[in-house]
Amino acid sequence: MRMAGYLSLGLILSMAASAAPLYLGMLEGPQTDASQPNPPVSSQLHVRIAFRKSGRVWQALPTDFGSPTALTQATKPYPARMQWTVVLNGKAVGQISSRNPEVLHWYADIGTHIITSSAAAIATAAKPLLLVSTPYYEDPAGWTTSTLTKSDTRLAVAAFRRRVSATERCTAPEQLPIRMIPYDDDQIALLGVYRSSNGELLVGERLQDPQANCGFFNDQHFFSYWFVIHDRRRVQYLDSNMTPVGAADLDGSGQSAWIFLAARGEDENGYELFYRDFSRRTYFHWAYH
Repeated sequence: MRMAGYLSLGLILSMAASAAPLYLGMLEGPQTDASQPNPPVSSQLHVRIAFRKSGRVWQALPTDFGSPTALTQATKPYPARMQWTVVLNGKAVGQISSRNPEVLHWYADIGTHIITSSAAAIATAAKPLLLVSTPYYEDPAGWTTSTLTKSDTRLAVAAFRRRVSATERCTAPEQLPIRMIPYDDDQIALLGVYRSSNGELLVGERLQDPQANCGFFNDQHFFSYWFVIHDRRRVQYLDSNMTPVGAADLDGSGQSAWIFLAARGEDENGYELFYRDFSRRTYFHWAYH
């Protein structure tokens, strides 16, 4: 009976450990000015926690705190303290710890943690560095930078033209009328090409037309667009105005997920997570005002 009790206790502890949530964050450099008397957390090197997984689904942490009253509650959904593995290109490059700031004074600080350990040895890249709360960070899909073959290019160009069918001409910037005219394939700029070990392709594209002379804010004709080419024939549109952060197996599932930094709207930034072979997604975002 005592042995059975030990086994039951072990099973309970194992189940509790497996049910512990996973967190995904980013190590970000300064994002804002150090305004006084309460400088933003994001005015210095900091952590921003974006996603939590409990069960099978990754979820974006809450960011809907759009009033001064709501902002006083903005730290409550976030963990008190965290230990992180810093990841770059599928490899661990350091360890840091962070804590909840408990009180936020700025919308730009939603999701942030204050770093409580030395991060001096961690070289911050031009883009954010991935942080994981568990030792899952390798990239089993083996994504690497690549180029497009002629057949790949045909698929990528056709996919882009389905999003942007023509370019614009304006007599003066931000003034109507707008004339729509055709554009050549060589006006489609490649922003990035990544290939997995099984041949899947991730492709970013943008229309470049210096003669457009329109300059409208948030003009979708000149957004960046990202696509996945599966099996060298099926093209899946992902989203726009994103920059890849990296690919990693975030939960020990054996599948690589992709994380992107997004910049959308006048003052909105965020992170978009694609997982289960790009069949699922979730989006975390914040504003600066």
